[in-house]
Amino acid sequence: MKDLQSRVLSGLGADWDSTRSPWDGLMRLYEADREAFYLLACDGLSDDGDELSKPLADLAQEVRSAVRDTYRIEQQTGSGEAIIKTRSGASLSVPSPLVARVKQFLLEIDGKGSSDRSGKDYEGRPVSEAEVRFKLGEPSGRERDQARARARCEVRPVVFRIHDEDLRSLQTLPPYVTYGLTKCAKKTLLAPTMVYRGLNRGSRAPQRLRDGWAVCGKPSRAYDNDGRAAGSPPGMLYMVFADTAGYVFDWDWVREDPESPGHPLNVELRFGNPVQESRELVLDLPDTVEPGQFDATKPALSWTGDCVFCYMSDAPSFGERINHDLSVFYSLGDPATITGFKIKNVQRILSEEQILNIKDAPGLNVLIRAILRNTLREHQDITIKLYDIIIAAWVNVKISLPAPAPEYSDPPAVMC
Repeated sequence: MKDLQSRVLSGLGADWDSTRSPWDGLMRLYEADREAFYLLACDGLSDDGDELSKPLADLAQEVRSAVRDTYRIEQQTGSGEAIIKTRSGASLSVPSPLVARVKQFLLEIDGKGSSDRSGKDYEGRPVSEAEVRFKLGEPSGRERDQARARARCEVRPVVFRIHDEDLRSLQTLPPYVTYGLTKCAKKTLLAPTMVYRGLNRGSRAPQRLRDGWAVCGKPSRAYDNDGRAAGSPPGMLYMVFADTAGYVFDWDWVREDPESPGHPLNVELRFGNPVQESRELVLDLPDTVEPGQFDATKPALSWTGDCVFCYMSDAPSFGERINHDLSVFYSLGDPATITGFKIKNVQRILSEEQILNIKDAPGLNVLIRAILRNTLREHQDITIKLYDIIIAAWVNVKISLPAPAPEYSDPPAVMC
């Protein structure tokens, strides 16, 4: 059998030269001789190699570390390259012309590649020992991972719940919202792609929200208003939001960052730092959660999330953050169509506007105009057109201001 260096050079081909990017060479080697790639990534070269093989060996081992450590890809403005940043802080440069290929390459060697073909769950292919070592680690490392997994199973899970008033509000929201809670939100918490602690709502948001949870996942199904399942929307993640005590108040499809699989767009604007949560996350819901009858004239207030939800349409949608005070829902079937919105920081906005005595205000657009005027002053980059659409949607909506926020006696989020 050829030694590894000879296999690497053979996989590169006679036309390869050292002036080309090692990324290009590594992907060429992977296509020509996968086992040689995996051996190079796991073991490196027995000697220093030559000017052709040594850069590939160094990069292959760094790629293995990045894949096992989890990573994100950040495009660098004006520099002509992208940076792969790992959870541990290491970074790798990628020339801009190769970014799309490198992204697909990393997904494939990590076992996360995509295909347009119909899948069959009983199909597979033989794998070499080197590929197993690349993906699962060395035997001693696997033993450590298994020990950590056993320890995790022995740790009490983090239990997320939902307050009764938030459950009652589901009775007038689009039915797909309820199915999203009972199906997509549950699966997201059980298999998160990323967990963040801290919701960026501004310095005057309640502390329980500033320290709250944002959990991302990729459930394989989405649900319509009849509870029928369909494939998950392409380019989307599901997100579950909860306060620091684990009380869930919002759950939505959101756009996935194409440069950082498993992360949503605008992470830095929306959330605090990602955390490595070793405990199992579960959603504890009553057995009787059922969708109600959609009523576009009845917005839903969540004291838990300090926000108001308004749906103009029951078309299944995804959420998009506009600023600290506003998120907008767009139709999954037609992303140009606004289906509703969420106003956040309601207690702060009402307090600043001193609108405390309105009861069953005709049209409620008076109240909403005040809220949006305040938001617009703070965020002048948002177009008036969007606000005009939203204000118009509230013309026929009526709501009575609720009593002050209840004083919850929150039990700990960890199940005893």
